[in-house]
Amino acid sequence: MTAREKRTSTPGIGLALLALCCVLSAIGCTPGGETTSDPHAAPEIGTQKGQLAPDLHLESLDGQEIRLSDYRGQVVLINFWATWCTYCRTEFPLLQEAYARNQERGFVVLAINLQENAPTVQPYIQELELTFPILLDLQGETATRFRANKLPTSYVIDREGLIVLKKIGALDRATLDRVLAQTGVE
Repeated sequence: MTAREKRTSTPGIGLALLALCCVLSAIGCTPGGETTSDPHAAPEIGTQKGQLAPDLHLESLDGQEIRLSDYRGQVVLINFWATWCTYCRTEFPLLQEAYARNQERGFVVLAINLQENAPTVQPYIQELELTFPILLDLQGETATRFRANKLPTSYVIDREGLIVLKKIGALDRATLDRVLAQTGVE
């Protein structure tokens, strides 16, 4: 057998290289080691910045069924809170002011109370004169899905449904103003 015949008669190496190229292509790697992404691929659903926010389905304090997907096309601030949380109480005037100022520009606040009933929440909302939707997460399932382990926890979701901010702890004016400007609200 000649040297040329030996080279062409060992298909194992060629097949191995072909298989490696197929695997690298499937996971989005180019021969130079860079990764590629499909610009038309749907964003991953999750709770981190840049991910598509999971949908939620809760009842509001006034008995309406609310879904996050109903607000697609608007900028949504989701705020997880409880009446016993002092930091939540501190940030509510800021949220109310931003909502009143920007509601006509497509900004909504969905304040999700964690595991308290309507008779507990209602007097609190009236005292603070909050006008944005108050949702009740009686079992804590939505908070778990959004990984809101500490209160307050806020998410700002852009008009396409992507998370642009996740904030654990009370929001401050500078952060809220910056993210509203970033999303085209202010």
